Amino acid sequence: NDGAVGSNSSQFTTKAGGTYDLSVSNSSGCSVSSTNSIVVTVNPAPSAGNISLNGPDTFCEGGSVTLSVPATSGNIYNWKNEYGLITGAESNSYVATVSGNYKLKTSNPSGCSSETEPVSITVRPSPSKPAVTASNYSPGECPGKEPIGLSAGTVVPGYKYSWIKDGEPRLSDTLTHLEFYEKGIYKLSAGLGDCIIESDPVTITLPDAPEKPKVYVKGPVVWYMAAESKTADRYQWYRNGELITGA
Repeated sequence: NDGAVGSNSSQFTTKAGGTYDLSVSNSSGCSVSSTNSIVVTVNPAPSAGNISLNGPDTFCEGGSVTLSVPATSGNIYNWKNEYGLITGAESNSYVATVSGNYKLKTSNPSGCSSETEPVSITVRPSPSKPAVTASNYSPGECPGKEPIGLSAGTVVPGYKYSWIKDGEPRLSDTLTHLEFYEKGIYKLSAGLGDCIIESDPVTITLPDAPEKPKVYVKGPVVWYMAAESKTADRYQWYRNGELITGA
């Protein structure tokens, strides 16, 4: 633009737009201007911006987090990770479900582009969903002498198992088997580190049992024992845990 910008070199590198020409001088002090001028046009680059996350950058497998930048009309977006461009990820937002370093390349209609700083996403491994099997149980029937049992179908070493009854923790340890006589909705949770997954619910239905009987004892020469219950219509006596026939 008729102002000196560089001297004493046959080459000049510029990043600024304008009209450029060249003046050449010799040792005799004579000079001549170039026969032509070069017009350089510098198109503006789009603003890279910063990636925003709508959730934590560390979560369990099966979760996700949305990465995004404000949308600008006419811009072209391409999400990248450490392996290169992500196929089909061509909007101003992206849902990440696996670990990686993510960044966004933004291009404008002039063909200029810029990239954001990368953000790191960490996805922790989640345990496999446990299956639960029941034993000593038939729906709608009273339990027998042996308690109802629930067990993990497959026990995975390193998992932490916990039982849940009607939405409340029942046991919080590594037991994979549970015995009981109570109806309810049971689930088994499996934990691996901070990641937890629950089994499908198992509904145990039982008829209402009579109230626990009161036992009265009188002796001591001959011992008489009698039971009282307002809801029972049959009784069975045991001695030392063994059934007394006909009692």
